[in-house]
Order: sequence, then C-alpha cells, then structure tokens
Amino acid sequence: MKRIAWTTMFVLALGAAAACGGDDDDTGGADAGGNADAGAGGDAGAAPSCTEYCTRITANCTGTNMQYTDMTQCMSYCTAEAWTVGMDSSSQTGNTLGCRQYHAGAAMATGDPATHCPHAGPTGGNQCGTACEVYCDNYAKNCTTSGVQYTDAAACQSACGAWTEGTPADQMGNTTYCRVYHSGVPAFTDATTHCPHAQENPTTMCVN
Repeated sequence: MKRIAWTTMFVLALGAAAACGGDDDDTGGADAGGNADAGAGGDAGAAPSCTEYCTRITANCTGTNMQYTDMTQCMSYCTAEAWTVGMDSSSQTGNTLGCRQYHAGAAMATGDPATHCPHAGPTGGNQCGTACEVYCDNYAKNCTTSGVQYTDAAACQSACGAWTEGTPADQMGNTTYCRVYHSGVPAFTDATTHCPHAQENPTTMCVN
C-alpha cells in the first residue's frame, strides 16, 4: 500500500509541474501582446482624454515633428476642435481624439515620429480625419452664429471638394487647410472675425 501511495504522489507532482510550466508560457505570450499594444497606442480600451493626449504629443512630437508649442496650446486646441472622443485610444483612423492619442503614443513606440506626429496633430494629417472632415466638423461646431452657410454636413463636404487641399500650415490662400485653421481655434475664440474667412466664398484670407 505504501509503495502505491508514493507512486501516485510522484505522478501527481509531475503533472502539476507540467501544468505550471504551460501556464507560464501562456501568460508570457499574453503579456507580451498586451504590452506591445499599450506601447503603440497606449492604454487600449481606456477612454481618451485631452490631458493624456497632450501629455503624449508634447513629449513625443518635438523639433521638426512638433505639433503644439506647449501643453497649454495643445489643451486649447483639444477644447476648441470638433473632435469626437472616439471609442478608445486604440483607434487609428477618424477625426477623433482617440485616433490622435493613439498616434501620439505610436510616435514614440514605433520610433517613427515623422509619420505619426502629423496624424496626431490638430489637422489629423489625413489619417485622423480628412482635411474636409476636420474643416466641416470645426465649422459646424464653431461657426453657429457668424458666417453660417451650409445646410448640412453633405453640403459642406460638397463645397470642400472643390478646393485645393494645401498644407496644414496654411493660414492664407484658397485651400481647405486655410479654412481648417480659421474654423478651428481662431473661430472658437473669435467667430465674428474668423468664420467669414473659413466660409465657402470668403472675401479675405482664404482667397486666391
């Protein structure tokens, strides 16, 4: 009886050791995947916020890749721009805060800020919203009392399709990005002045 009992205990011990070894391997694989996701986009599944977004982009997008001069300017843009929050910070496309927060994190995690910082910036770099999407969303949010002219989003998109896109730095010229600028933070702070510049047929600033 004693010999049988010791044999049984030895077999059970071997089985337990094998099971523990399997659990370690599985956990390691899961953790590696989770950390990789968090490093690229950061906190996948967590609701994005202006504070987290601005912390990432000001830390990771510097020098020639800088999108905002400092945290204060970023927070101002985040409040004024018409970005929806988005599902979470793992979103990689769309005119949302979540998309921008993802690419602000990816700028460091991938070691490629030149690609990701424009996507994380206020214009979205045609990744986090097209230029027309950003413009029309901004205009609908910030130009509700001055320079109103579009009946709906479709009318705005149709007008926008006729303009040259330009560059994200445009503040003058008949381009979409000029209108993105004037319909954004400037319109948020002074709609009377800037919404007429941002409309379909402005008389100054965004003209040929």
